Amino acid sequence: MKNNFKNQIKVSLSNLNSIQSLLSKSKFELVEIWTPDDGNEKQVWFNKYINIKITLLITEINTCSDNDELVNEVRDLWFELRAIRDVMEEYYLEPHVEFKDKSINSFSRYQDQVKEYEGEWKENKTYWTKLFNKNIDPSTLAFLNLDDEDKQNLTN
Repeated sequence: MKNNFKNQIKVSLSNLNSIQSLLSKSKFELVEIWTPDDGNEKQVWFNKYINIKITLLITEINTCSDNDELVNEVRDLWFELRAIRDVMEEYYLEPHVEFKDKSINSFSRYQDQVKEYEGEWKENKTYWTKLFNKNIDPSTLAFLNLDDEDKQNLTN
């Protein structure tokens, strides 16, 4: 049993080439071209393998207004930007995981921290003295900045 469907598609003149290319790649053949009295060209395409006929009604003006196209484009861009933002937020808001070097012991980490704070203290002494009490020095800050495991190792 053969199906002989008649499908009509309205196509703007600006989109005609892309639709024709799509039909050709889909094994449709152009059977006829004619212009009725109303002035809009019609093209009939047929696929003999699946026995389907498509009529293209070609219009001079776009089927949707320029404003509609602009709104649709802006909406698509908004969704794309939102997806990019979500990915970036997910990446940058993930907790930063630091892995300890097993070859470096707690005392070495403490000494490195003391040297770092001493360098910062020398670079901007007025800032650090205003920020902290005069009794706090870089070695105290370094110890307080260590994680609990390193503090435990140093005090036992």
